[in-house]
Amino acid sequence: MKNSIRMLGITMGFGLLSLGFSAGAWGAEYGPRMLFKSRATVSGGWIRVGDVAVLQGPRSALTEEINRLPIKEAPAPGEAAVVTRREIESALTAVPEGIRRPWEPAPLEIIVTREGRVLGAEEIGRIIAGHIRKNLPGGNIQVEVREVRNFEEVTLPAEARSCKVWISEPLRKGGWVRANLVFFGNGKETERLTVSARVDLYQQVVVADRYLKRHQEIQAEDLQVLPVNLQQLPPDAVTNPGEVLGKRMIVNLNAREPLRASLLEVPPLVKKGDVVNVILERNSLRISCLAEIKETGRKGDRVKLVNLGSRKELFGRVVDAGTVQLDIN
Repeated sequence: MKNSIRMLGITMGFGLLSLGFSAGAWGAEYGPRMLFKSRATVSGGWIRVGDVAVLQGPRSALTEEINRLPIKEAPAPGEAAVVTRREIESALTAVPEGIRRPWEPAPLEIIVTREGRVLGAEEIGRIIAGHIRKNLPGGNIQVEVREVRNFEEVTLPAEARSCKVWISEPLRKGGWVRANLVFFGNGKETERLTVSARVDLYQQVVVADRYLKRHQEIQAEDLQVLPVNLQQLPPDAVTNPGEVLGKRMIVNLNAREPLRASLLEVPPLVKKGDVVNVILERNSLRISCLAEIKETGRKGDRVKLVNLGSRKELFGRVVDAGTVQLDIN
């Protein structure tokens, strides 16, 4: 048979599929042998001949065309449908008359299940957390979704591999948010959900490793860096241990509480009663004397002193623990 057979059109459901077979390509050769299944699974939106039957014989363009012949729309993900003999035979009418058909009649019914996966609260939480983590500024914020509400478990089709997320409320310190999730498969939307989720945000901050007393100078062994919930975090919490080493506590602080900048101070270099060397330098002139400190002072502070010899009151700026530079302004 050398003349071309006209193109055949098959209309199924709401879609129109045109399949072309050219008899001249195969002459009067036998088509592939077809062994039907009793049960089958599909992943896409259509049930095709290749889903319910195994075609035996040399692989050819004809075999591929028969495999792709649509029978009917697939059921919803996770559900099953019955494919009847009449539906299969109707699909096979697209095979040209000139092709010999060495296959047995199809079973009266074949049960076909569409593959799917159950989407639960845990996976939704991971998706929302990943979206938030990706869009938060900085890299030291940890995200955890503790609870998901206002949704029912759904079964997604196997081809649903991507998801877009929209969160309506701005996330500052976490809390309850409303999230919209849209799942896509093969470039098409497959499922849309709106859920409520409780989001906790954590930041790595410096906390006390032990009880710290007032006026205790901070050492490295006094500190830990731990994640703390932003809702419980004071605005002046310290994130870098190096910023607090050598400083001292203004108040007592319990173990595992965050260190705050407002609770720390630089230890004074001199305190009331200390005897220091007071110096005055002008050009090549240098004068010094001993004086008693009358008030606590840190480096650069202006403090009051009394000259031990003359008992005259002086003022100067702290240079170090044993030296004050006379202030004559």
